[in-house]
Amino acid sequence: MQLDEFTLQRAIKGDKQAFEEIVRIYQDRVYGISLRMLSNTHEAEDCAQETFIKIYRNLPRFEKRSSFSTWVYRIAMNCALDMIRKKKAQQNTDSLEEMVDQGFAPVETGIGPEESAINELTNDLVKEAIALLPEDQRAVIVLRDINGRTYEEIADITGANLNTVKSRISRGRQQLRKMLLNNTELFEFPCV
Repeated sequence: MQLDEFTLQRAIKGDKQAFEEIVRIYQDRVYGISLRMLSNTHEAEDCAQETFIKIYRNLPRFEKRSSFSTWVYRIAMNCALDMIRKKKAQQNTDSLEEMVDQGFAPVETGIGPEESAINELTNDLVKEAIALLPEDQRAVIVLRDINGRTYEEIADITGANLNTVKSRISRGRQQLRKMLLNNTELFEFPCV
């Protein structure tokens, strides 16, 4: 669902029902970004709540230099990065169920239990690998490869120039590839 201009203008003027509509439209996406960046449901909930508080406070200053969704994603990403910087500790990566709930798992296609177990293991390894990436690479990988944002949108959201975004995505993907290839022995099953 998209936010219409009329609702946005009402929210900017202080209409609480219009702001509630903004929250309803963006809450899942903001929470998804937060969860993928922070790898912890409680921190993601806090980050999403903080994001909407910042949106509410700054809504009258929204200048339409970018799309409203880009502005929302930038606030969510900055909030997540602030939380990462504050805690500076190892990310909690032990709950695959959280990622599955957010649609990170591959779509079931009638595969057997062995393949399903391999897919779950793969998702777990990818989640752990993403959590280990440096903040700048994690941010662009989440925005591009998980959320499907364009390079230009990512540049707007992160405040980095387009070439920096492309470079960070490339380096992030290389890091992920290395980390995942180092765990290939986990994918080898004995022949029965």
